[in-house]
Parts: sequence; C-alpha cells; structure tokens
Amino acid sequence: MAQNFINGILIPEDGEPRRVALETDGRGLMGDALSRLVGGCFDTLPIVIPGVDLWVNDDGTSEFGPNRAIYATRAMEERGYLSQIDYRHVPAEGELYTILHGQIVALGFDPNSGASVSLTEEQAETVTEYFTETSPAGSGLLENLRLRLGLPSFAADPTDTSDPTGIATSSDVVTPSMKGL
Repeated sequence: MAQNFINGILIPEDGEPRRVALETDGRGLMGDALSRLVGGCFDTLPIVIPGVDLWVNDDGTSEFGPNRAIYATRAMEERGYLSQIDYRHVPAEGELYTILHGQIVALGFDPNSGASVSLTEEQAETVTEYFTETSPAGSGLLENLRLRLGLPSFAADPTDTSDPTGIATSSDVVTPSMKGL
C-alpha cells in the first residue's frame, strides 16, 4: 500500500527552509500537493544535491521573484553542465549556476524507479544546510541584482558583503521592521 504522505522541505521565497508533508493520492502520487506549494505547473532540478530533486514552478521566472541562487558543485563542473545564466560556459565549483524563482520543494527520489520519495534525515539536513548557509534567503535576489548591475557573482567574491544597490545603507529607507521605532 502506498504511503499517504511524502516528506520534504519547502524553501519559501522569504524565509528559512521548513519541513512539509505532501499528501499523496491512492497511487502514491503527489502532483496536486506539489502544484499547490509551487503555485502551478512544476519542473525539477535534480543535479544540486545527490538523491534530491528540487521542484519549482515551471514558469517561475515570469510569475515569481528570485528566491535562491544555485551554485555549481564539483560534480556539475566535472559533468559539464552549462550555466543557466549565459548558456555559454561550464561554471566552476562555487560559481553561480542559476537562480530559482518562487517557492522550492525538495524531495528525495528512488533511483530505480525515478519516483519521488520522502527525504531521508541526512538529505533533509543537507537541504536545510544548503538553503541556509550556501544559498540563504535573499541570495537569488542579490545575485539577480548583481547580474543586472554588471557586478560579479557573490560567489566569485564571498568577502564582498556590500549592498550593491545602496538600499541597506540608506537612512531614507524604512523597512517594515523599522515602523513604529
């Protein structure tokens, strides 16, 4: 009998990764639940974390804001994956590979059948670490701004913590957290 839920990690646009349970139908399929989480039709990026599929809205770049930056891994470099930024070169390990838009759902997959399965505890920890340390909230927006301004990727200079827009240092900007102060 198929399990009723597949356990994964939701990576929201504006927050930290959190565990989710996607309800499955009688055959173990979770398309409806996944569609609700990513906001429509979905596609997968299976190459970032071994054994993990990252599910995103397949039209996310036009419908949602930039969420997380994805940086090339050694395996991606060795296998010759083309940059999804310029489609002209193979990014070196740590170099910006792509920017994912909208909510992201991380699920495990069965290599024999290709079916989505619950993340193992180790996979869940790896996903959470990646999307809080390597690619934290705001990384997609930051990399998008740097690209638009012609600045190198943050990954190319991780010591550069300056805000390329000057927004964060402006005393004229009032953020929601500053209201009422």
